[in-house]
Amino acid sequence: MALIRSGAGLLDVVSRGEYEFLAEYLNEASLESDLEKISKLIDKPVLFDQNGVNVLSIHKSKGLQADYVFIVGNNPFASGSSYDAEGRLVFDELLPQSVRDKVYSLSELEQNTYFRDYVVKFIKENPSKFANLFFRKIFYFWWFAPQAGVLYSKLYLTIYKVYYLFIVVFAIIGLASLLRREREVVAIIILFFAAITLSHALSYIEIRHRWGIEPLVLIFTASGLIYTKERIGKSSY
Repeated sequence: MALIRSGAGLLDVVSRGEYEFLAEYLNEASLESDLEKISKLIDKPVLFDQNGVNVLSIHKSKGLQADYVFIVGNNPFASGSSYDAEGRLVFDELLPQSVRDKVYSLSELEQNTYFRDYVVKFIKENPSKFANLFFRKIFYFWWFAPQAGVLYSKLYLTIYKVYYLFIVVFAIIGLASLLRREREVVAIIILFFAAITLSHALSYIEIRHRWGIEPLVLIFTASGLIYTKERIGKSSY
C-alpha cells in the first residue's frame, strides 16, 4: 500500500532528514487514497480477491461458513456431526464426488447459493430424515454423539464424560432448587439454553459447541452442590 511504500524508501527519507519525525512522513503518505481503495473493496460483491489483501469484519468472515455448516448437518449422509462414527468427514469423504467437484468449481458466493439450494432440496425430499436428524442433534448437544471424540483418546473422552455428567446432574438440582424462588429467572435461562440448542440443531453438533455455555452451567452446578449440602446437613440433625 502507498501508506508504507517500502521499508528501504522509508529509511532513505528519514536518513536524509526530509522529515524530522516519522509521524510527519506517515501524514504525508497517501492515506486518503488508500482508505478510498479499502472502501471500494468492502463495497465489492466479491468477498475474496486472491491477488490482494482482503478486508472483512470479524462477523463477516465468520459468517462465510454459515451455508457450509448447514449442508454438513443436512444431507443424505449426515450424522449430526462433521464426522461419522468411523471418523470420516461428512463433507470431504461421504458426500458424492460430483457434489464436491461442483462446489470446488464455484466462486465463494456461488458456493453459498449452491449449499442453500442443496439443503432446501434435501429437506423437501427427506422431511422425516431431516426431522430425525434435528431431534438427534438436540440430544447430541446436551450429551454425546456416537462419533464424539473419534479423534481423541478414549481415556480423555471418558474423563470428560464423568466430569460432564457430574456438572449436569448438580446443575439440574440447582435449577430445580432455584425454580421455587426465581421462576422468571430460571425460565429466561432455560429459554436461552433452548435457543442455543435449536440454532446448533439446524446445522451440526460438536462437543465444542456447548463449551460456550458450560461456564453458565457450572454456576448452577455450584448452586446444586450448595443445595445438596444444606439438605444433607438438615437431615443429619
